[in-house]
Amino acid sequence: MQADQNAEWVVLKEWSGETGTTVTEKFTTTDRVFRVSWSASELDRGGLLDVYVWSEAKRLIMLAAGLQDHVKKAPSGTFLDNADAGVYYLEVRGTGVKWHVAVERKK
Repeated sequence: MQADQNAEWVVLKEWSGETGTTVTEKFTTTDRVFRVSWSASELDRGGLLDVYVWSEAKRLIMLAAGLQDHVKKAPSGTFLDNADAGVYYLEVRGTGVKWHVAVERKK
């Protein structure tokens, strides 16, 4: 997976928001691996950020929970999702944070 993280990536879709739950529009991947990049800044002490990756069939593919631990130490990061090519969407839950999330594919 390290080679995948070091590859060049291009943004498929991106979203921004603040406190609350955001369900994104669907996006389509043609590769087995895509990357989710995120950044967050606390609006209030103790901010929380969770990112869920869902398939079009409403099956949970991945949960990156507790990103709030990184908000204080590293306000951004990435994670890889190894899934079949297909249609997906994100559910972003933020409390006390302003966030930005992007879905990327290998260039």
